[in-house]
Amino acid sequence: MRRKSTSRVLIFAIVCLSAIIAARAEDSSVKASLVDVRDGKPPLKFHGVRLTIENKQERPTWIVLPYWGERSLPAKGIFPLDEHDGPGFGGKGFVGEGGSAVEVLMYGGEGFRAFRLPGKGSLQLDGYEIESWKEIDAIDVIEARELKVNGKTPLEKWLPYATTSDAKVKVGSQQLNVDWKNLDWDAKKSKSRTDYPTEKVEKVVAEDFRVFKVKIEKMK
Repeated sequence: MRRKSTSRVLIFAIVCLSAIIAARAEDSSVKASLVDVRDGKPPLKFHGVRLTIENKQERPTWIVLPYWGERSLPAKGIFPLDEHDGPGFGGKGFVGEGGSAVEVLMYGGEGFRAFRLPGKGSLQLDGYEIESWKEIDAIDVIEARELKVNGKTPLEKWLPYATTSDAKVKVGSQQLNVDWKNLDWDAKKSKSRTDYPTEKVEKVVAEDFRVFKVKIEKMK
């Protein structure tokens, strides 16, 4: 009798979990529509997509993608940073219709690519390239309230440049892949900027987050 009750509880839990996952997939804040696939140095692939991000929260939110498209994002939301030269981060600035957007890249460890949107903000990137070492049809995404350097300092306060995109921005392929601004470059000194904190970065920790998978759909 006890074994039968345990089985029923387990089945009920699985059904509930499946419903939660399905609801989250349907309510996804990220959509990716495939534009094209280009070959790099084998077996590298460049998946050009229209990436649409919508922050459904009232507060600012980080949307995090894997640095390499086929990689999984950490279930515990902890990104270790290996030994590296420089601060371990990169920044790209884009100017589009409706304002500007910023992509933050973490180079060390497994790495990530992240966008910070204001409350109820939206971002559309046409021709965004997802790099991978094989064909992919979906990517992992983390939606997080905070990304904290060493679990303490919010990433947007640690980095020496603004990271939050404007409220409603659309960025075209030319601005995204050609005319972007290197936020790590000091134009006045003609060298990489040196105004990063001196703190050694060992990890970046996501707080109040969820992990979900986004299918790369064919462009309609």
